Amino acid sequence: MFLFAYGSLCHPDAASATLGRAVVPRPAHAHGWERGWFVAIDNHASCSYACGRCDGLPAECLVLGIRPAAGKSVLGALIEIDEDERARVAARERSYRMEHIPVRESRAGGPVEVTAITSVPLAENLASGAATGIPVPTGYERAVADALEALATPLGVDLRGQVVCSPAPRRNDLRYVRGDGVTRGACTCKDA
Repeated sequence: MFLFAYGSLCHPDAASATLGRAVVPRPAHAHGWERGWFVAIDNHASCSYACGRCDGLPAECLVLGIRPAAGKSVLGALIEIDEDERARVAARERSYRMEHIPVRESRAGGPVEVTAITSVPLAENLASGAATGIPVPTGYERAVADALEALATPLGVDLRGQVVCSPAPRRNDLRYVRGDGVTRGACTCKDA
């Protein structure tokens, strides 16, 4: 089976850490979808991101999601997985439901359509229309941008329009800390 990754799982390091093996993502497109900063995770519950200034946990963080959008297309990574790995992905993607969608893998002989599972945001995790006060972890954003560039460059794909930022989210120096064993309180910074 295939996984279509469009956020941090596009990055080989994140995919390898999640799956427990070396991963080489292959470029693919999901047509009829758009990617954007519209998933608000409960950071106090997930303990995923700590503030770079006070080491506390902001209440919420914005992460990427996809949603149906006619005429749009999302560049992402196609990764072959087995049932055990699917369970690992589902455990990591707790703010999403796993859904089967058609994607086109980019190959030298032309695109090949396959069905892949992907993470679609749960309704209760969608950010409100005015999510500008919720921070985007800058390290997460950089990892996704690097991964998309690595996938796009061999194909000559223009990345403009690949990430929807409306309204533009607020960036914050948050770092990924889930599973580091450190107990943290709430962020004490006024703007986090």
